[in-house]
Amino acid sequence: MQSHPGHGGVDVRYDELTLLLASHRQVPAGARRLVGELRFVAGARYRVDGPDYWFRWRPAIGRQAPPPA
Repeated sequence: MQSHPGHGGVDVRYDELTLLLASHRQVPAGARRLVGELRFVAGARYRVDGPDYWFRWRPAIGRQAPPPA
């Protein structure tokens, strides 16, 4: 038996929220998949001008969002 409320049937309030929010958890028709890219910059680890890394989002080539259910 699964005791986590996310599996359903354990907590009535959680089950009700899951039902009410189901329509808001659908993938939008025009959704795109993105991949996060994290790179570390050479040099000092801790700097006054910011962290020693940068992060950017880019399109996930060849990966399409699933069709809406």
